[in-house]
Amino acid sequence: MEKTISIRLSEDDNKFIESAAKKERLSKSSWIRRRIFLNNK
Repeated sequence: MEKTISIRLSEDDNKFIESAAKKERLSKSSWIRRRIFLNNK
């Protein structure tokens, strides 16, 4: 089942996600997706 989720990021959160995703060589959306799935288990 697919569910669309929208989130609003503060400037600081966006910068954090961009740098974290860059370190792991992921796009921002896949980094966020992975983070959500890993934290829900």
